[in-house]
Amino acid sequence: MTQQLVLPKSTFELFKLITSTQVQHPGLQLDKYSVPGNQEAQKSALEGVCRVPGDSSLLTELLARRQAMLKALPGGSWFDCTTTGPLTLHLARATALENAGICLHPIYGFAYLPGSGLKGLARAYAETVWLPAQSDQPAAWRQIEDVFGWAPNPDRRQQIANSHHPAAVRHQDDTDPDSPEVKAACGNVVFHDAWPECWPRLVVDIVNNHHSGYYQETHQHPPGDWEDPVPVYFLAVAPDVTFTFPLSKRHHDVSDDLLELARAWLLGGLCHLGAGAKTNTGYGAFKPAEGTLPPLPEHRLEIFETELKLTSPAFLAGANQQREDCDLRPATLRGLLRWWWRTLHAGAVDVATLRTLEAAIWGDTKGGAAVRLVVERVASPNPQPYNKRDLANFDDRKKKSEYGIPEANPEKTTQGLWYLSYGMDESSREGERKQRHWLEPGATWRLRLVARPTHFVEPVKTGQKANRQADKAQPVKHTARPITADEALEQAKAALWLLCHFGGVGSKARKGFGSLQATQLADGYRLETCRQAAERLRGQLGLAAKPNAIGLSQMLGPVEVDFSWPDVWSVLDQVGFAYQAFAKKYKHKLEKKALGLPRRIGPPVQGSFTPARPSKIGMLRRCTFTLPP
Repeated sequence: MTQQLVLPKSTFELFKLITSTQVQHPGLQLDKYSVPGNQEAQKSALEGVCRVPGDSSLLTELLARRQAMLKALPGGSWFDCTTTGPLTLHLARATALENAGICLHPIYGFAYLPGSGLKGLARAYAETVWLPAQSDQPAAWRQIEDVFGWAPNPDRRQQIANSHHPAAVRHQDDTDPDSPEVKAACGNVVFHDAWPECWPRLVVDIVNNHHSGYYQETHQHPPGDWEDPVPVYFLAVAPDVTFTFPLSKRHHDVSDDLLELARAWLLGGLCHLGAGAKTNTGYGAFKPAEGTLPPLPEHRLEIFETELKLTSPAFLAGANQQREDCDLRPATLRGLLRWWWRTLHAGAVDVATLRTLEAAIWGDTKGGAAVRLVVERVASPNPQPYNKRDLANFDDRKKKSEYGIPEANPEKTTQGLWYLSYGMDESSREGERKQRHWLEPGATWRLRLVARPTHFVEPVKTGQKANRQADKAQPVKHTARPITADEALEQAKAALWLLCHFGGVGSKARKGFGSLQATQLADGYRLETCRQAAERLRGQLGLAAKPNAIGLSQMLGPVEVDFSWPDVWSVLDQVGFAYQAFAKKYKHKLEKKALGLPRRIGPPVQGSFTPARPSKIGMLRRCTFTLPP
């Protein structure tokens, strides 16, 4: 007698998923079919993973069954949160590619957040943010261990040995109160995996360290525009994806208060700390799907929020430089803030001190940052390909008019706007046209800066290292000097003001494109405010100014010109003619360095110059647009 094998529905659906020729598994595509190589090969492999479609109908059925299961659990409940930016996690997971992993469900293939990581995030928020604000800390610590559990381990024994730590107060049910060992117990709240409400779209993202040499401790040169960055590509979940975060009691008799505490801690961690990797750079930021952000306990984290508005067109791009990449990336903004923060202190301290102080505020590979940023899009018109000839009705005949260059041959003069935006809309000799996408003025984002306390340890200088090696019995000691959350936040706000008034975002930012306005900083900040903030921090840390220190006003003395024209494109056109006239006047002369050099210039002739090193010279002046008050 032949017996027919009857599979459960869930197993049958899984069998169909595996054997179907119409459906691929993103995880298998990433782990089994991605061939390692250079970064361009890695980018191509990751793009292949992103093209794998998800089975939305299967996910819908899985979510319905999972919700029924959660309802049957004791105290089973859940809440929804939506990502405000990209999300990436498990980058260092073992795969064929370098630092390009992502957490995909091993069976179904969609991106999700494991419950173990969510439990760690909730505990981090409970211990670092919630606990310091509690009046009865021993009782609060018992609540933390009631939710998450405890076990014999060196960290706990050290906490118990420290009489100032709330863990020194033992649980009443410990078997031996005098022993450093404790009876292990699991937590009373179960943190389940967070699944998406719909199949999340994966995108190829990019990290691009522009100053790798500067961040090496043996490197004694300041960062500059002549370094050659090596882009690294990885996978991320696109923004605006809603995840469901379930919790349940381990036993029916667990207090509802513990479940509510666990929910508050997890929600606080998601909204104020971030989930996954690169959280200080704006990745993994969440907001409640319904309602506002949960309040923060007092005197722990400092928050500043402002709107960022484009005041001139911006060429923004990500890994692929396509339409969907044309947005203000949190990583881009953070890198610019670091650059302008260095401007606050670069003229006053040596490179080693600058690098160490930067690590205290913005983080490095050895430690996290004191300042975290979150960028959320508010109003962003659809990106459009740059068509220089159709934007503002510019005409070749205007070269000969008052818009042209005096005493210049019109036939050898390029339209100012086209000169300024060179490379954004160009055709190759083969006839292939390459157009970058741009956002028009008025695009708006909401920026949130979150700062926590940190500390600064003065670096050991070269001479001190020699003395330490000569006399190991008396090593050089440096005390960690505290930096409050408010002081760290002031540094970030000063960097933001400098970015908005002297710089911009995206390509061609030095030439006036991508200018930003921070609404909440428009009235209260000046260049003098930034200078004072920098001096206060250095004074508080006991950092004496180096000899021949350069003041901030010496580096950033602006030349301001008011225009009455309402059309920013007309202003950019005039700026382009000015750049072109300067370049023509000082062709093959030293003064042309002020415009920057993308490459080494030609062989030396009389009156010319060829910089031996570096091969690239950054532009000495930037052009930016600010709106009148």
